[in-house]
Amino acid sequence: MNYEQSLKELSGFINYEKRLTHKSDYDIENFKAFLASINSPQNHGITVTVAGTKGKGSTTCYITNALVNLGYNVGSFYSPHIRDIRERINFNNEWIDKETFSETFSYIACHLGRREKSYKTFFEILVSMAFLYFIKMKTDFNILEVGLGGRLDSTNAAPNKYAVITHIGLDHTDVLGNTAEKIAFEKAGIIKPGGTVITGFQTDSVKDIIIKRADELAAQTIIAENVISDIISDTENGIVSFTHQGNKYRFKSDMAGLHQTQNMILAFLLLKELEIDHIIPGNFNENLFLGKSLSGRFELREWNNHKFILDGAHNRDAMKMLVKNFKEYYGDSSVDIIFTCMRNKDYSGMIKEIKKLNVNKIYIDHLNTKRELKINDIKEELINQGFDNIFTENIEKLVENTTSEHIIITGSFYLVGKWELFLDKII
Repeated sequence: MNYEQSLKELSGFINYEKRLTHKSDYDIENFKAFLASINSPQNHGITVTVAGTKGKGSTTCYITNALVNLGYNVGSFYSPHIRDIRERINFNNEWIDKETFSETFSYIACHLGRREKSYKTFFEILVSMAFLYFIKMKTDFNILEVGLGGRLDSTNAAPNKYAVITHIGLDHTDVLGNTAEKIAFEKAGIIKPGGTVITGFQTDSVKDIIIKRADELAAQTIIAENVISDIISDTENGIVSFTHQGNKYRFKSDMAGLHQTQNMILAFLLLKELEIDHIIPGNFNENLFLGKSLSGRFELREWNNHKFILDGAHNRDAMKMLVKNFKEYYGDSSVDIIFTCMRNKDYSGMIKEIKKLNVNKIYIDHLNTKRELKINDIKEELINQGFDNIFTENIEKLVENTTSEHIIITGSFYLVGKWELFLDKII
């Protein structure tokens, strides 16, 4: 089948990204059995799995950039995509091409029995395709961003020796648990026996859960704060510097935001472990992490004297960081907000963070998905928190004519994707 036919058929599989789910919906053992039926492609290469509430995509990107810059063949899997589904499956920072995408999907479709077609999910198919593609491209490393949680996520079918856990906060509480500690238990599920887990910048209770799980599996735990000091984030020039075990390091970053410092440090510590294990050399120059930048992570686009900041912050912690970043770069400048979110998100908490900005207008957009929170529910919460100048119709036209210099688009990666397509048309 061709690319368009593949997309149409793929859309027919269960898609938990577009509907509310429960923990019982995820069956990793069943997924492993399916992978065994296609010769267990997840066993190829050296796998690094990256989990966390926020920062896991950027950390995956930093690790990938570094390994590509060091001359290795690197497969990367990202979730979710912003505009094009092929963003999820990369080889050396290039998307899988349409022909290979359709060929790989067709191969998997041919190995699905009647029951599998009814029970396999959209995400499982994409993860399977990534594993098969990495074999085809003869990757040395496969860097996998976890989709949801960790323990039961399809990416966790891969036998990774190396795990990275970025900042953990409250998100997907309906599936992962309603406390950071319960969520940490799910994220720590990516740690493998005898492996290595790298984490940092966590609360003590979250850190304790990760350490406990690693100890149970005789895995090594590396805590960033224990080995890194003298951290400096030069946001104006995109420079991160720090000291590690007495040695000073300085790296450039293509991705903006104070939070990227933590993500880069976790990526650095992963690379140091690969060096210690004699897998890669230690020639880390200041350009090590330069290369691909991810869309929708404090991404700036400019048009007609407007600065659009696109950030897929979809939980309170991420929104708090977005607000902090905006103030770091733009001070107390007034800003318009374009916002929507999914029904299972802490939208009240997200709006409380937005309230810390000097907000001029708020536009409530829509995405036409079943998981989306109703516009009236968002509007009611905004009013309850003291906002006015709320708009729900003709948003694109109103934004084109706004007098505000700064416009933040946030609350959902799907919203970011929608507006990236719109900006492509007008810029």
